[in-house]
Amino acid sequence: MNSKQLLILCLITVIVLVVVIVIYTSNKQGEFQETSPDKVYQDYDSIVYPYKTNEERVSRIKENCNKLKRGMTTKEVVELLGKPDKISPIYDTVKRGNVVGKSYSYLLSQDKKYGSINEMNRKAVVIHFNLEGKLILAYSQQFPLFKDIEKESQQQEKD
Repeated sequence: MNSKQLLILCLITVIVLVVVIVIYTSNKQGEFQETSPDKVYQDYDSIVYPYKTNEERVSRIKENCNKLKRGMTTKEVVELLGKPDKISPIYDTVKRGNVVGKSYSYLLSQDKKYGSINEMNRKAVVIHFNLEGKLILAYSQQFPLFKDIEKESQQQEKD
């Protein structure tokens, strides 16, 4: 094999690798799949304010939010409420910022992007999961139909 053929073979190999990487990363960032609860309903950072979600989504969340129970998995929550609008890590500030779980936010409406909850007039349901993906806490922001699920005390969690 001469140097020209070797160069062509190397270029083809590089092109194939680039294509494989592009396909792999685009699939990771692609559409939500029901088997993967860590995908979101929409690109949270691109929401235009004032924002109000569609009535079908509001109805689904209203009808099912009080069916949430402590210990449910992320998949069970997504089956009830649909895809969350935002998934965020939860940090333990006492343990120097270690990630201790994740938070799912279901945004129903919001007037503006920045400010306090009241200033933004944000209506949402927020659900916290531990590292095992089990629901540990859920609360609403200006959504009175939702009955909060309080986090168990440290002693109850040990039992």
